[in-house]
Amino acid sequence: MKLAIVGSQLKSWKRLDQVANVNGMISASFMLLEPTLFISGGADGVDTWAEGQADLLGVKKKIFYPDQQNWLAYKSRNILIASECEYLISIRSTYSKTYGSGWTADYAESLGKKVWRIEA
Repeated sequence: MKLAIVGSQLKSWKRLDQVANVNGMISASFMLLEPTLFISGGADGVDTWAEGQADLLGVKKKIFYPDQQNWLAYKSRNILIASECEYLISIRSTYSKTYGSGWTADYAESLGKKVWRIEA
């Protein structure tokens, strides 16, 4: 199964208990879903925390890095993530001021993908 995990950037996580809870959710997701491929966008925060879990478990990774640092590049990258996955988990900080991971979840749903949204 191809699992994508996307979420808020590191700067959006203001409390240590949030980070611990998110990392626990990421770990549990890998254990329960047993993905054969992990997909993400390489952003510092949820994406890279999930990449670390994939590395720890020896799960193959496919990371879509944006070509540039602007919304058009992020949108193109997010479309690739949503298109490639079978199941997408979006973990968004309640402190986040952006909606990139939410947009990716919305797009994945429009493609008929299974999506789980978490606000922490």
